[in-house]
Amino acid sequence: MPERSLLLKQLFEVGDLQKLQDKISFATEVALITVDFTGKPVSAHSGCNEFCKRVREDPALREFCQKCDSRGGLEAARISKPYIYLCHMGLVDFATPVTLQGTYVGAVMAGQIRLKNPEQALERVTNAYNETKLEGALLSLYKALPVMSLDRIDALSNMIFYMYNYVIKEASEKIDGKAFSDVASHELPAHKSAPTIQPAIKYINETFHKEIRLDDLASLCDVSPSYFSKLFKKVFKTNLSTYVNGMRIEAAKTLLARTNKPVGDISYEVGFEDCGYFIKIFKRFVGLTPNLYRESRREQILGE
Repeated sequence: MPERSLLLKQLFEVGDLQKLQDKISFATEVALITVDFTGKPVSAHSGCNEFCKRVREDPALREFCQKCDSRGGLEAARISKPYIYLCHMGLVDFATPVTLQGTYVGAVMAGQIRLKNPEQALERVTNAYNETKLEGALLSLYKALPVMSLDRIDALSNMIFYMYNYVIKEASEKIDGKAFSDVASHELPAHKSAPTIQPAIKYINETFHKEIRLDDLASLCDVSPSYFSKLFKKVFKTNLSTYVNGMRIEAAKTLLARTNKPVGDISYEVGFEDCGYFIKIFKRFVGLTPNLYRESRREQILGE
């Protein structure tokens, strides 16, 4: 898998998630922006209203906005579910955490909503009460903001939470699958750093079914482990784990198609110590369980 700190950015660069975010914002009248685990935006802002644009033009108020975003995202990550709160301008915002394999990779920040029943208790993430300073044109823009009940806000936050986590999980698995297919040929790409790591690649190709240790590979190339990892990623555009597992999956596909060996035996033979994990990885990147893949290959062979 690509580094999780880069995954959200990578997914938004291809455009699909930005379109999803824009459509959700248009349909719900809720402003949305997606940030990585550090709080840095990885998407364009969808539906940011004129009131909040004006507020963020003020350097002092913009600092409060950033503090609210940071606190909201961290709290959502801590509780592993949407977190609804009041910003320094008294508006309702919510943060929905995005996770992959139990790791927090970012959050969808949403809101810019007036609460239908202001007396309902929500945590204010700062001690500032800047809405008391509203007057003139800014007050008019404030009054034009969408008004929602807390129940509807809660439903929206959970809808976004489940939708984003499902879509991003599916997209990340496709990225992993492409990485597997890219390394399946086991050929050394044309790269200036390739000769340096060639001894390690030869070793991996011959012993991928055994335990592969980073320290051993680095030693073969006379470089430090950290530098080896850096060179490996430059050459193959993926990490060592993906490369090794790609080879193991390809070997398993061959054994499934050409032998009657039990799936558990094949799992162990290609280097997976846990059969359940092997099945999970195989399905993720092949799209079928090992048994279904075996059946499909046999049907294909019979039909030829």
